[in-house]
Amino acid sequence: MFPNRFAIILFIRVVFISLISLLFIYFLTETQKPATALFFFILLIYSTGSLFHYIKSTNRELANFIICLKENDTTVAFNEERLERTFKGLSKSFEKVKQHFYQVRLENEIKQHFLQAIVAQVGTGLVCFDQSGKVKIFNQALSEIIGIASLHNIHKLNNLNNGLGDKMFSIKPGEQVLLKFNKNNDIMQLAIKASVIKVKDIFYRILSIQNIKEELEEKEIDSWKKLIGVFTHEIMNSITPITTITATIKRNFSKNGSKKTVADVTPGNIDDAHECAEIIEERSKGVISFVEGIGLSISRQIVRMHRGSLFLSTNDKKETVFTIRLPLKS
Repeated sequence: MFPNRFAIILFIRVVFISLISLLFIYFLTETQKPATALFFFILLIYSTGSLFHYIKSTNRELANFIICLKENDTTVAFNEERLERTFKGLSKSFEKVKQHFYQVRLENEIKQHFLQAIVAQVGTGLVCFDQSGKVKIFNQALSEIIGIASLHNIHKLNNLNNGLGDKMFSIKPGEQVLLKFNKNNDIMQLAIKASVIKVKDIFYRILSIQNIKEELEEKEIDSWKKLIGVFTHEIMNSITPITTITATIKRNFSKNGSKKTVADVTPGNIDDAHECAEIIEERSKGVISFVEGIGLSISRQIVRMHRGSLFLSTNDKKETVFTIRLPLKS
């Protein structure tokens, strides 16, 4: 421990005040000198006030010095020279504490910047908000997904897409949901997973968000490719009966290698022809429907090969609108 100059000064002042008190009592009671007694009384009041001022000013200097260490603020005024005279070695001890605090704060800031850099660079959209919906983290990936530069409250997404903010806020920890999001008439499929953390008695919810529209379209195309191979066989099975039925109709309306006349056509021939036509129509509808589905899948595949997108939407008039977006060449 360093010698405490403050304790020595305090001891001297207390002894001096005690001595003045004794002299005041002596001259007041034992002698007939009221003027002298009044002098020591005034001196006693002054010494006591000076002692209180000395203690208060010293405490103020210590408080300012501690505030400087706590806030790491060099603008806080304190008399370091006086503290060193009063408490020898105290400033050096506080300087070590100050350096320790500074090092801890620097390490925390480095960790914070490192975490922010990771959050900003990660490809998955991330948003973190408290129980009131106030957003604490909103990374660049999510900004690109939903098309806004910043977000202060999760409920503000209701203005961007009807009910989107409330739906995100209501996702429970550990739950995974799939939401549709309309961005400039482009329907996105958002896969959202929620988790929760607790920091200083405050619960924060973290949502990881990905646009899986392209993945779903790729799976759809792959499924169509597999179905094409399966339905090719079915198409051949559909065409074969059509060929057979056509030959049957031709045979029913032929006689000895030549066409039958109207008089030669029997009701049975007409019934057979009608039944054959119904079978042909039924088979044709199935083939046409399948070909239309393949056409949409192939069209999407061609557009994706050019780094574009194809999507359809319906309006209030129940009309279907196909939209193709292709990137412009630089």
